[in-house]
Parts: sequence; structure tokens; C-alpha cells
Amino acid sequence: MFTDKLSKTEKNSLVQLLTFVARSDGKLAEQEWQFLNRFCQDNGLVYDINEEFDLDHTCARINSNPAKVITMQQVVKMALIDGEYDDHERQTAAEIALKLQMDIEQFKEIERWVLDGYEWHKKGEAMVHI
Repeated sequence: MFTDKLSKTEKNSLVQLLTFVARSDGKLAEQEWQFLNRFCQDNGLVYDINEEFDLDHTCARINSNPAKVITMQQVVKMALIDGEYDDHERQTAAEIALKLQMDIEQFKEIERWVLDGYEWHKKGEAMVHI
């Protein structure tokens, strides 16, 4: 959602950040792998999951406030993709927000937005028994 508003450079940076979040717990869950693949396919990107990158440099390539909001929305979605959002994942997302020079209150607002959407989706699935 909204990633079509990002430049190619911002999309490349975002996929690196998504990979950073996915790998932060030492494993890459199937849902995370699928999320990364779908993101790359939808955005015409080719990315090597094992590619190393500098977190500061990657975050510095995301400049506008809308791009930062979209990035953090996607980062929190990635952290939540397996149905769990533990303290380690939250700290990783918060670290990225700080490196993007985002106010912690804005991060919390974006986080709440994503979590509310996740709960809304789960409630809908339960209602239609998916």
C-alpha cells in the first residue's frame, strides 16, 4: 500500500530495510520470504537476500516525510507478517525510525495504524471463517 509513491531508489532502500527486519531474529520465515518476493515482483526489483548494506546509508536515501511514513508502514508490516510483533521486532522498527530521523511519536502513530489494520483484517477473516 502506497509504495507506488516511492522512487526507485527509495524502493531499493525499502527492500533492504525489509530484509534487515526479516533477518533481525536470525531466521527468515516463509511469510517474510513471500512478502519480500511479492514486493520485489510488484516493483520490478531484483534483490539478493544475502547482500550486505549500511543501515545509515540506506536510511539516508529516504528523504521525504511521505516516503518515511510509507517505509515505516512497510517495516512494521514485515515485523508483523508472521502474526507476532515481539519486543525485538519493535526495537528494530524503532531503530529504523530513528535512523530515518522520525519522531518517536510519529513512529508510534504509524505502528498503531498498522496494528489496527492487522486486527481489522483478522476480525474480517474470523467473520467469514477463512
